[in-house]
Amino acid sequence: MEYPPITSTTNPTAKSMKALASKKGRAEQNAFLAEGAKIVQEALDSGLTPVTAFLLSSCQDAPLIELADRLHGAGARVFAVSDAVIQSAGDAQSSQPILASFVLPPSDDRSVLREPGLFLALDGLQDPGNLGATLRSADAMGVKAVLLGAGSADPYAPKSIRAAMGSTFHLPLLSCADLVADLALMKGEGSLLVAADLQGDETLPTLAPSTVLLIGNEGNGLQKSAIDVADARYRLPMPGRSESLNAAVCTGILLYLFSQSIPKR
Repeated sequence: MEYPPITSTTNPTAKSMKALASKKGRAEQNAFLAEGAKIVQEALDSGLTPVTAFLLSSCQDAPLIELADRLHGAGARVFAVSDAVIQSAGDAQSSQPILASFVLPPSDDRSVLREPGLFLALDGLQDPGNLGATLRSADAMGVKAVLLGAGSADPYAPKSIRAAMGSTFHLPLLSCADLVADLALMKGEGSLLVAADLQGDETLPTLAPSTVLLIGNEGNGLQKSAIDVADARYRLPMPGRSESLNAAVCTGILLYLFSQSIPKR
């Protein structure tokens, strides 16, 4: 199928796609940017709604053309664009031959919080790469939902999306204006809250069927009010000389430990 061309970076559609690299642009358009075949495919397969897609006009790769046709069939406006346009619109260091924007999924459905399982609460995790890697680990370890406190990186920022490698679309991501209040509600309904804290105990507490792991900011850790609402504080034993781990690495290890220890209903 032939798609209408865009050859100028000043084209309004090209400029709208480029704007999705910023949080303001994503909020104004209620959309985010997926770059590359794998991430576009994951978003589409996860049932997200495509808006606009760019396919490099010189692309002869049959799977990419088929993916563009799938996007078109799902309701996206698809354009055949020049190399300059795709480089301008994309955020990745190496430009991808296919890009697509998708409608942002809702971030306020808290019904999942009443289900048993392992949950992750992020209190000001600021680095988009760390956030994306953390979401990838959460997806792999069967986390039911991720709560994102104020000050956390945007999970739909391009760097977060790339680091998560599609896991962003597999998890309920809940935006929390008052994370501690949401945690207190979960605690009141029977969830066990465990704070990852360098001053915590090195003995893993007995987990509940509904357990929430609390992870703080890369430099400052959890805010005091988040530590205070927790039922337990846990420090990952580290027999080596390093005082701490990268936040995403530490979270991945903790999620593995918790996923093996949480009671199954």
